Parts: sequence; structure tokens; C-alpha cells
Amino acid sequence: MRPLEAFGSTFKVHLSTALTFSPETLCHVVCDSSIPNLVRRSDKPQVAGFYGVLRKLAYVADGKHNLSPGLRSLTKAYLAPIMPAARVETLLDGKSSERTTGWRTVAHATGPAEGDVLHDVAVRLAMCDEYCFVLEDLVRNGQKSTAEELLKEVFSSAELALASVEEGILVNVMPPIETALSTLAWLDCAHDDFDPAAVSIINDVLDIRRRPMGNWLAMVCKLSDCSDLPELSLRTGISLSTLKKWSSSAKSVLPNRRLPEVLKAVRSRGRAERLENLFGVTRLLTFICDLWRAAAVGEPPSWPRTQGYIMSRYAEAYRLARQQRSGQLKQGVGT
Repeated sequence: MRPLEAFGSTFKVHLSTALTFSPETLCHVVCDSSIPNLVRRSDKPQVAGFYGVLRKLAYVADGKHNLSPGLRSLTKAYLAPIMPAARVETLLDGKSSERTTGWRTVAHATGPAEGDVLHDVAVRLAMCDEYCFVLEDLVRNGQKSTAEELLKEVFSSAELALASVEEGILVNVMPPIETALSTLAWLDCAHDDFDPAAVSIINDVLDIRRRPMGNWLAMVCKLSDCSDLPELSLRTGISLSTLKKWSSSAKSVLPNRRLPEVLKAVRSRGRAERLENLFGVTRLLTFICDLWRAAAVGEPPSWPRTQGYIMSRYAEAYRLARQQRSGQLKQGVGT
């Protein structure tokens, strides 16, 4: 209904399917970068080119793009190790009925690797996209009630979430937001030393007394032994007005390129790494709140009210993820 505020009026929100945000949108939200540029700066520079080829292949499969002879040959060479030649030809000729999504493309491009969070997230979100295809087919074939039951299985909390949507909020923002929150909760509970009684630190990020970035900066102050933002300003050389803007303004978000300046106040490397990981989460939660308000019909809800609602949704997603993780560990011990 209106442009985003914190991420700027020119920020475009794209979907992979009705259930998920596109990889490009989430990568810009979390990392302030495109996927190829992000990978190019990592220890997997070859993946950037691979991702680009797979992305073009997805356009070809959807009938949106024609490859040049040179790129066609390059695509065959890239895909030879992972895909039968006959299938590649079918895809390149645009004759395949296979539906592709951005998340499947990312999962193929990154490849399975132990501890590769991007790949693990991509696989999970690609599964959500597959569910979306199934739901679309069911609805198209007149099986809407079956589709609704499947949606409840995919999102155990979907019925509650949709029932609690404030009147005047565009309902179509709920599925990708729910997917993002449930995926975040899944990551939150994924570590091996899982404690069923643990409380998520993300609750602190969503504390409505401050905006998410304000809560994150408060954590930086605490872990750098700074008493407040003025002291953090002296320690980092960042102006106090800039820190206050990042902390409390609804019209800005701390950019990733300034992160090293902020974290240089934290002398412990371990603490700095934890804060760096939490920073991406903070940007994501800021985006979700920003999008929620942008989707309001008429006067948008206040930021604290929006943040409180997202906090309650995350608490439910975390409860369900913790419940599932606890069941998996019990099953593992039993076997």
C-alpha cells in the first residue's frame, strides 16, 4: 500500500512463490548485497558464475529467456556434473514442464556442504516453494479444502496467524513472513547442544521498548563495556547523531558496510562474531516490521504495535521449532 520506510522507497520486494521471499530480496535485506556479489567475496568465487548460469536456465525453463550459443555451451559444461545431458537439452529447448524457483537455483549453485547455512536455508525454502506448487495445483483442480489442510500442515500456526491478522492488513504478506519467521526459528534451534528450556535471544532483539536495531546497538554497548551510545560514539568515532538515527529512526537501517566500524568497539572476537551473526537477523526483523506497516490499508499501525505482533508470531514459531527439535533429539537417542 505504500513504500518501505527503513529500507527506502525504492526497495522492491519480490517473491520466489506466494510462500517465500525471493533469494535476491532476502539477500539484500540480510546482507545488503546481491547473491553473486556476496558469494564472490566469499571462499567460493566459482559459485557466483554457477548461480548466474542456473538463474538464466530457470528463465529458459519458464520460457522467459533465450540463451546465446556461447552461453548454451557454458551452461551445458556447468551442469554436466549434476544433471543428465538429455535433461539439460530439454531445459535449454524450453520443452520441460519442470517448474523452477530461485531457492532451488541457490540450493543447486551452493551444493551440499557441512555447515553451509546458505545451502541449508535454500533447501528448506525450496521445499516451501514445492509445497506452493502443490497448493496451486490443488486449487486449480477444485480441491481448495485439501489445499487448506495441507497449508495447516506446512504452517502449524497458519490458522492462528491468519485469524489474528489485524483488519486492514493485506493478507498476502502473511505467508512469506510466516515462512521467514519459521525458518529463522528453525535456525535458532538447529545447534547440536539444543536446550529445550532455552529462551531465544531474538526476544531481546524484538523488545518493543526499542526498535530491533536499537536493541542490537544496546547489546553492542553491553558487550563492549560502553555505558551508552555517547560512549560507543567516542569508542568508534561514529557520530552520536548517526548512532541515534540507526537506533531509533523508522526511516533508516544500519548498512552492512558500516558494521566493522561499530564492532571495532567490541574487543572480544567471539562476542563480535555473535553480534555480527545477530546483525543479519536484526536487519531481517526490521524488514518484516517495515513490510508489515507498508501493507496496512489506511493508517499503518505504530511501530511498537507492529513489533509486538511480530514478536508474538516469532514466539509461536520458536515454540513449534523447539518442540520439533526436541522430538528429533529424542528419536535420535532412541535409535
